[in-house]
Amino acid sequence: MTDFTDLLSKSFWESSEVSALAGRGIPQYEGDLSELPSGAVLFGSSGSSGVVKWVVHTRKSLLASAQAVNAHLAVTAKDVFGLALPYYHVGGFGVLARAYAAAATCVFYEGKWSARRMTQFLEREAVTITSLVPTQVYDLVDAELRAPASLRVVVVGGGALNIEAGKRARELGWPVLQSYGMSEAASQVATDSLVALTQPYQAERLPILPLWQVAQDKEQRLVLKGEALCAGILYPDRYEPHQSFVTEDVVALEDGYLRFIGRKDRTVKVKGELVNLDAIEAQLSQALMAPVLIMAQVHEREGMSLSAFGLIPVELEELNKLLPPYLELTKYTQLEAFPKSALGKIDRRALSRF
Repeated sequence: MTDFTDLLSKSFWESSEVSALAGRGIPQYEGDLSELPSGAVLFGSSGSSGVVKWVVHTRKSLLASAQAVNAHLAVTAKDVFGLALPYYHVGGFGVLARAYAAAATCVFYEGKWSARRMTQFLEREAVTITSLVPTQVYDLVDAELRAPASLRVVVVGGGALNIEAGKRARELGWPVLQSYGMSEAASQVATDSLVALTQPYQAERLPILPLWQVAQDKEQRLVLKGEALCAGILYPDRYEPHQSFVTEDVVALEDGYLRFIGRKDRTVKVKGELVNLDAIEAQLSQALMAPVLIMAQVHEREGMSLSAFGLIPVELEELNKLLPPYLELTKYTQLEAFPKSALGKIDRRALSRF
């Protein structure tokens, strides 16, 4: 399904059929769908997060999220949503759901990403609300582009926008509000408030949306319950329904606020996409039939950049052909041997010297 008009129609939202959203790098599920709930919507993962899977939402859970976000951002039917994210990911689809829930207009940015073209699109269409990933906000700031007068909210998701970029965006008139969310939660779990637009930009302590019941397990990982939670996770060989969801995110919960601390696994965000470093290492090592190590480093624009290290000669371009289309390594370094610790284990921290 690629017709945005269909995704904004009453017939789509009242349908009981199972809808699988297709897009670049997203596999199609070809197994039995009889176990899935009525009206399910499938959001696929390319496997860069560790496994191939589909997050199974219902139209009800998606609308519950949309209504909560709309209330948080004081959305009305007079608002104009601008969609510049892929609709087949929860972040982009959430924009469509919010527009439908509010009976508001939604317009679509088309073509390759360009900060200047995006600014022109927002101004031309008199957009009032849009959602962007940190990389896109960084591009707007780097180009010194001022926000159109119509724009009242920019929800930033898919990773934290650093303080310097956030402050500069505000200086240029971009009303950026940091959010924290995930596919399993139908997008946002916690989002800064409209009041925050009158205060210095911050990306750490975010108010939790009231539809969520939050807790922590023994390892301080976030545990979620709520009507916007996915119905379950579909794997190539099984379906696992969920009443609650234990994330891999270590958080602090403080009086209705959430502060993200880090991940329990080797997963990072690159251009807003969740990438499991172990999975990428395994994929490349298997393809080359030789070990490859991946190191993530903080990158001003992309959040994180990935470098590869191996023991055989290979061109960086060839490695990148083996990865999902949105993911690129920035460097490949051939080593004579991987650095080892005193205990004989691979010393990943030492890779930063090369």
